[in-house]
Amino acid sequence: MGCLLKLFSVMLACGVMVFFFLDQDTTLVTTSVTQALLTQFNFNNTNNNNASTLAYELAFRIDLRNPNRWYRVYYDNIQIAASYKNQTFASMNWKSFGQARKNTTYLTPSFKGQISGILGGVDDAGASYYDIVIKLNLQNDYLRLYHWINMKTQTKTAHTCELKVPLVGDGQSAGAADSFNTIQCGCEYIF
Repeated sequence: MGCLLKLFSVMLACGVMVFFFLDQDTTLVTTSVTQALLTQFNFNNTNNNNASTLAYELAFRIDLRNPNRWYRVYYDNIQIAASYKNQTFASMNWKSFGQARKNTTYLTPSFKGQISGILGGVDDAGASYYDIVIKLNLQNDYLRLYHWINMKTQTKTAHTCELKVPLVGDGQSAGAADSFNTIQCGCEYIF
């Protein structure tokens, strides 16, 4: 009877340990924008209805932090968009990639071009800072690998980064770019 009791105790302890390891919650990836450089943001009035053509050149660095101790993250279907006054002026898709546990990956997207039909920008011409919102939509696969079991959790999250970016252009010192402050991005689930 004593041997059976010891065997039951060992099996119960192993079951608790397995449950503990398998029941680790995933923590959402954190995002921040640590650098931003706006070298062109020019409005030209194209007609009489307050619509403008915006010429832009924006580069920034997004830090993606996987804080999970037990889960790797695979990013699939990454979409990045920049908007000004609730109007998207640039967007792109980023290539898929994997990220190790407790790791930070740096993305360095840049947008350059022009777009017509932006409303109300002429009033802001000549400003030294612009309020630009970066939206990052991620489809994440959290992977937990063991020798004998694989676990996968999939989430879709939207990260919103509200930036106040200094304009660095002709006649302005490059030190103005140093005045950008790191921004922690908000995150929400997409269902």
